[in-house]
Order: sequence, then C-alpha cells, then structure tokens
Amino acid sequence: MWRYALRRLLQGIVTMWFIATATFVAMHAVPGNPLLTDKAVPEDIRANLEAKYGLDQPLPRQYLI
Repeated sequence: MWRYALRRLLQGIVTMWFIATATFVAMHAVPGNPLLTDKAVPEDIRANLEAKYGLDQPLPRQYLI
C-alpha cells in the first residue's frame, strides 16, 4: 500500500514538473512580448514592468522563479 502511494506521489510530481516546463517553454517560444500593446509606452515604464515581473532576468532564473 505504501509503495503504491509513494509511486503515485512521484508520478504526480513528475507530471507537475512536465506541465510547468512545457508551459514555460511554450510561452517563450511564442513570438511577441506581453508588455507590448497598441498604445505607446515609454521605455522607462516598460523597463520597470519587466523588472517587476522578472522578464529582464535570464531564462534559467525565470524558470526557477
């Protein structure tokens, strides 16, 4: 019984990791920028938003966060 529960728990962890990784890769593979809109946004405001949401960090750091 314990082996079954442990195995299912590990399968759930692997599944969650796979889904999170696939979502991260898919979001970065799509062209475009989530901060770009039809309205003109000053460069300093865009830089502040990138810093706030961690989009100015390298990809490995973004993944860990």
